Amino acid sequence: MTTFAPLAISLLLCFTCHLSSAQSVIYSYTGTTVSGDSTISAWFQFDKSAMSDGLVFFYDIPQHSFQIVGELTPMNGEYDHFMGGGLDFASSVPGPLNLPVFQSLVIQNSSSKYFVESDSSGDPGVFIGGPDGTGTVYSGRWSFEQVPEPASIMFLAIGAGLSVFMARRNA
Repeated sequence: MTTFAPLAISLLLCFTCHLSSAQSVIYSYTGTTVSGDSTISAWFQFDKSAMSDGLVFFYDIPQHSFQIVGELTPMNGEYDHFMGGGLDFASSVPGPLNLPVFQSLVIQNSSSKYFVESDSSGDPGVFIGGPDGTGTVYSGRWSFEQVPEPASIMFLAIGAGLSVFMARRNA
């Protein structure tokens, strides 16, 4: 009976992956200060259907990471709380040729209460941060990352389950 447990687990994973067949996309941002003493490393994951009108609002982004590290110690940390804004794209089709053309995100570090936001013109390559959202300027660029489709995860789960099953069977 325990020989079939890995196969059952992998089939359960496949079923779960099939149920969550929503297509996610990830857009990443990397930026630095002019002096290079502080950097931003961030990614934002959301369902591609949120791009249907070219706009992705902060509440359409269920997962993100926005980390600042460097010599500007008060700015360091994870910016984990969206306060507003969003991303604007030239079209509704996600991909490396459709990077943000406008951004108005406002993100707060809930520990330090510092926050970063777009500049006054919505330049997608600029974030400005500090205790009141002004001061330190970060310039950078966006990139697109493909998220593995649920079908490919399903095949990996089946393969892993079958290999464990075959290894136990041959032992």
